[in-house]
Amino acid sequence: MLHMMLHTYTFKLNYLFNPKFDVFRFIDLAAEAGFSGVALSGYAPQYLELSGGSPAHLERVRKRFEADGFLVDLDNASTEPELLTGMINLAERLGARVVRTFTRPPGTPAERIAKATRDLARVAPLAERAQIRIVLENHEDLTGEEIATVLRALDNPWIGAVYDYGNSMALLEEPMVCLDALLPWIYTAHLKDHVMIPAGPNGMDKPSVLGVPIGQGNIPVVEITQRLIAAGVERACFQSVWGYHIPVIDHRGGAALDQGVFTYAHPPYDPARCCVDARARATSGGAAEICRLEEQAYWSGVAWLKQAFDRAGIELARPLKG
Repeated sequence: MLHMMLHTYTFKLNYLFNPKFDVFRFIDLAAEAGFSGVALSGYAPQYLELSGGSPAHLERVRKRFEADGFLVDLDNASTEPELLTGMINLAERLGARVVRTFTRPPGTPAERIAKATRDLARVAPLAERAQIRIVLENHEDLTGEEIATVLRALDNPWIGAVYDYGNSMALLEEPMVCLDALLPWIYTAHLKDHVMIPAGPNGMDKPSVLGVPIGQGNIPVVEITQRLIAAGVERACFQSVWGYHIPVIDHRGGAALDQGVFTYAHPPYDPARCCVDARARATSGGAAEICRLEEQAYWSGVAWLKQAFDRAGIELARPLKG
């Protein structure tokens, strides 16, 4: 049975532009929708979506997780052993059992593969002692097969993968191709939806990947979820990425633009679906409207996912309430 969790990136703009939004409001929204847990970016020194890092604050957050019976994942943003060690320690304080990470620039794919392999090999004994799983994400940096190269070399049960439904699109890698490559190692996943925007309307000289409310894009969300469940995956994170966009980084995934999941959405755009300038709008006086649209995208996605999973016979550990 699948545990569906809520990721803080769903409310990235509210965290930035809504002074009333904090980790406790986020937890309220997760509980209201019926999620089984939460995933948060919370590394020091800012502690980001944890909204603070004092011992008293972290204890309050942990008690709230426990009161709601939530599973907890934490996000790290580097394979550097020192940073991962700190995140493992934070995970122990908060009761988290999973730490997500990804590779960072600079470096060629081969250099990133080599560094990630070295770094994760150093951290694996600590992860095992703490009984906390480290999962490496396809984070618009490496293809599925490139990440599989790292995991194959490590061959360690405490180092796995988090499969992101859409990140591979920035490398023109089909999400299903990435899934096939990572499937033996996937422990959790980031469920999201994307469209492609042609160069020009996105303000860029390259086509770009654009996040839309879940259920309103090109990604085969239900089919991917069914394959994950069939492979034994028991947890996934709802990560609405409305308003996020990134230009195509390179073409090494080999997929064709304007076909399948890479089909273009053309203007005019309804910002409730395709908002190519969310941050610019927020910083130029439209913060309240952007925050409202982000929460609207959340509830739209929850409602769609509940209906889509019900139709497909996908059972969740806690039913969604959208």
